[in-house]
Amino acid sequence: MDKDINKAINKEKMNCLAVDIGASNGRVMLGSHKDGEIVTEEIHRFTNAPEMRDGHLCWDVERMLCEIKHGMKKCAERGISPRSVGIDCFGVDFVLLDENLRMLGSTVAYRDGRSAGYREKAPLSAEEIFMHSGFLGDWFSSVYQLMYLREKTDLLDRAAHFMQLPDYLNYRLCGVIANELTISQTTMLVNAASNEFDEELLEKLHIPGKIFKKTSRPASILGQLTPEVAAETGLRCAVVQPCEHDTVSAMAAVPRPEGEDCIVISSGTWSMIGIFLERPMICAGAARAGYSNMYVTENTTALLRGITGLWMVQAIRRELGGVYTFDMLCEMAEKSEYTALIDIDDRMFCAPQSMIGAVKQYIAEHALPAAEDIGDIMNCVYRSLAAKYAENVAELEKLTGKKYGCICIVGGGVRDAYLNRLTAAFTGKKVYVGASEATAIGNIAAQLSAHGIFKDLREASDSVSRPTPVAPAEHDA
Repeated sequence: MDKDINKAINKEKMNCLAVDIGASNGRVMLGSHKDGEIVTEEIHRFTNAPEMRDGHLCWDVERMLCEIKHGMKKCAERGISPRSVGIDCFGVDFVLLDENLRMLGSTVAYRDGRSAGYREKAPLSAEEIFMHSGFLGDWFSSVYQLMYLREKTDLLDRAAHFMQLPDYLNYRLCGVIANELTISQTTMLVNAASNEFDEELLEKLHIPGKIFKKTSRPASILGQLTPEVAAETGLRCAVVQPCEHDTVSAMAAVPRPEGEDCIVISSGTWSMIGIFLERPMICAGAARAGYSNMYVTENTTALLRGITGLWMVQAIRRELGGVYTFDMLCEMAEKSEYTALIDIDDRMFCAPQSMIGAVKQYIAEHALPAAEDIGDIMNCVYRSLAAKYAENVAELEKLTGKKYGCICIVGGGVRDAYLNRLTAAFTGKKVYVGASEATAIGNIAAQLSAHGIFKDLREASDSVSRPTPVAPAEHDA
């Protein structure tokens, strides 16, 4: 009993720092376990956007690192001593180091387009890769970026280490090189059965296996901050690998309404929609439907498909000079009577110079009613996103042969009440909203699990606040 009491006391006292890096911004979040729930507080926020370098769209990883350390300094300045720090991030993009640990080339962003066409000319089809990895990916996935490097550069010949963004940032904090499992899966090169890099795939795709390490599991303590980073930030703490893929980190913080099978939507720059399974679904039907299997815990797999999410809304807001808040854009959409729908997954919306121009171009090319103002454009985008959700819900039910009672939405999109009501209306499902900071909460949950506060991520999920129901909005189909 004394041991249980001490564990409960430690739960309440332990602080951890979650670094959550998205494709448009990053946050450093302080998290702890309080009154039976995991709670978070924003310590530092920074913008994050790729920039052109030598003809390619690239991430400024040095700036990312500086922002992370700045958030850590803010924590130290408040007299807070976290037990650990953990980083989660979007998938796919990576860093190569040579044998002297020098970076090779730039960290090119997935929206750059350099890998366009490589999916079609790969030695193996996407479906063949899926049958090994359980991961479908897209034209910008790591495997196709690596194929580009193999054909166009000598970087793979010179490379000694491959690290995706959170792995590399961890390395810069603690000096340990690793390939965490959940982020490694986004390469499409990890075998779904062994959860290790697939030697047969690597050989057939002509990618050197020497650059990859054995994968490490989420909720692992990687190491301690280097003396240099500790001196710079004022912190002395461990570096823990959470579920480094931000989508999986959010999945680890999904509360499922009691007694109901639930479809999950992680709503952010990308929207990930799917279900939980006990084991990966490796079949041609899942591949054709566009779904990937993502490890969450030893007995939990998330079967998910990524679709364009709030990226279009974010791009439109930036294009308008940031003078409108997201709430203002949402209100303008609600007042609009525009009902035509666009395909938000059309590649023309991937990285246009003008998102407003791209929407208008799509409307014109498909002979849809003209959008008269920003309110019409926003309503078109929101309704089209809800319609895409409904399309994917129908696909999931066809794939599994099962009817799902509800949808649980987590992530930044839970704040978008209009979109959530449209989702309920278009899908005809009960919709619940969970935590807006689901990714950070999942990150903190993994760190607390690594420190023994929770037995595992399943137990940690019991400390996530319960979801709340959403009333559907009226809409014209």
